[in-house]
Amino acid sequence: MKKKLYSISILLLSAAVLSLSSCLKDDSRFTDFSKGTPIVEFNLGGLAYFGPDAITESTDTVVKKFAVSVASVTVPKTATSITLSVDNALITSYTAGHPGVAYLPMPANAFKIVVTNVTIPGGQRAFVDSVIIYKNKLDPSLSYMLPIKIASTSGGYTISGNMSVHYYHYIGNDFAGAYTHFFDRW
Repeated sequence: MKKKLYSISILLLSAAVLSLSSCLKDDSRFTDFSKGTPIVEFNLGGLAYFGPDAITESTDTVVKKFAVSVASVTVPKTATSITLSVDNALITSYTAGHPGVAYLPMPANAFKIVVTNVTIPGGQRAFVDSVIIYKNKLDPSLSYMLPIKIASTSGGYTISGNMSVHYYHYIGNDFAGAYTHFFDRW
């Protein structure tokens, strides 16, 4: 009896597994990433990682490392050239959506991007670059932003829409921000 019950439950379980399995490519609700174009992006970049891009170190010289990568189904076989640049117009667009702190463009003598013309060799997906920020060249009473973006790329790759900028920022006044008065003092 136990053997018969065991056989029936195995048969029913097998039938359920076979009837519920399907191929994801046949279902219109799922995206087939194998047909996508490769994207060039910053790992941990964009507004989603605005907080970690803050310059909070106490030393005068701060080194921030970041990765530039190619997100693709397969590893690129040829070298990928990527140009990085500073785009201060992004400060205006950021401030329009986040008016709490008024950021100024970081002075040109206060930072150095180590490699602006990045080359990711064939067979690799990423290149680690860095920016050096000299805090002693900044006015400690002002807030600064250094938006580094992916300006161009070779190979016809798409530049990411939301992960293509690092918003490195320094808040000079620790109490800077938009505050709401919700109390009465007697």
